[in-house]
Amino acid sequence: MCAMLLPLGFVDTYDAQRRAFLWSREQETSGASCVVAWDRVCLPKEQGGLGIRDIALQNQCLLLKLVHKHPSPIRFSLGNMSHTKINILTLEGDVHGAHWASLSDLLPPYRAITTVTLGDGRFALFWEDIWAQATTVAMTYSALYSHSKDTNASVHHIVNSGLDSNLVPRLTTAATLERLALETLIQSITLTSAPDIRCSPLFSPSGSFRSAPIYKTVTAATSPTSPFYKHVSCNCVPPRVQYFAWLLVQE
Repeated sequence: MCAMLLPLGFVDTYDAQRRAFLWSREQETSGASCVVAWDRVCLPKEQGGLGIRDIALQNQCLLLKLVHKHPSPIRFSLGNMSHTKINILTLEGDVHGAHWASLSDLLPPYRAITTVTLGDGRFALFWEDIWAQATTVAMTYSALYSHSKDTNASVHHIVNSGLDSNLVPRLTTAATLERLALETLIQSITLTSAPDIRCSPLFSPSGSFRSAPIYKTVTAATSPTSPFYKHVSCNCVPPRVQYFAWLLVQE
């Protein structure tokens, strides 16, 4: 697993070699030999593709494993070092390099696929993590969110310091109404000494992070399931023959 996003030049070169091998079994091939666009070839078989992995997307899914390990009380070797140098919630701090930028770019999608069961509230962003409702506080109380002085504040900080300490002095009418509702939500929070637990339906039953379900979920969202999938793909013929058969059925 590469600890940074793969350069586009590498992805293009690697995909060119894979296309050449698929269509001509040579080191290089021309566009005329490529019967189908590469992005369609990389779709899962259920969506009418050959199930060849999209390298760039796979790289991002694997990097999410590192993102998952950093904002966790259960640390690993790299995490032990980084906890002393960076803000674990935002991955900002005294670190440099393309790998840190790559991990930071993946924080929004990581937060979108996970929810936090609150313990002490130290490992959950108050505004941008999903911890109390079906969506983030930032989306539910968007007017008030625009008045926040620190959008990276943790739940622990807001509960103990008060909501007003995180807001600018003057609020709009809409933000004032949202503040009243959010204060009610904050008063219902009971923090404990236990660490926060980050969950996701895409995690394994034991709670470990798995990249395969995330990859499948993302690719499944790009194209509907082919009604001819079982008829064409569930047999013993070579993959290329399966794909040509699928194209004929589409006609």
